[in-house]
Amino acid sequence: MTTTRSLIRTLAIAALLIGVIVLGDLIATIETVYPRFDYRVSLFLGLLFFPIVIFYLILILLRLVQLRLIEVLALVLLASLFVVSVVVIDGLWNYQAVWKFRVNKPEYLSILAADSSPSPKFHIFYWEDRGFLAIGGKSETIVYDETDEIAREPNSRSPEWIARRSNPPPGEKWLVDPPRTPTCRSMKSLGEHFYYIESYC
Repeated sequence: MTTTRSLIRTLAIAALLIGVIVLGDLIATIETVYPRFDYRVSLFLGLLFFPIVIFYLILILLRLVQLRLIEVLALVLLASLFVVSVVVIDGLWNYQAVWKFRVNKPEYLSILAADSSPSPKFHIFYWEDRGFLAIGGKSETIVYDETDEIAREPNSRSPEWIARRSNPPPGEKWLVDPPRTPTCRSMKSLGEHFYYIESYC
């Protein structure tokens, strides 16, 4: 009975710590999608991330020293499940960007509908640059390319597309030029000729 209570108490502490991280990510998402609600709460919760991770590791080591191996296994499995979930949901799906795009899509479509320029249309919808504590940062942009050629490798694009984008404004050059390194930029198709592009360089 004592062992069971100790296990439940340990898992409750772990769940609470992970819950704080999840809450911080949810608030950060809301602040990203709806800038008018950006009260920097996520920044405060973000500052708690590293202390929480350190405390979690200390908790695992403490239970290991106490030879509570079942609790150690439970803590490791819980942390592994959380990390895998973050990688799948945020890394592969990128729900923050998808959510923000869906909210702003009607505005983008109205701008495209009002554009009288001939096809194929090409529009860039800029998002604010984001970073954490001025350590690095990233640029995020939604691109509408009616030809979908922006998704191709630079050497696979048609001469016509290259000619139309040959003299882009300074702020657009990074979008059409090859990235300095493959890890500098990522692109995700959002359907209907829309693309989400982010750069970390």
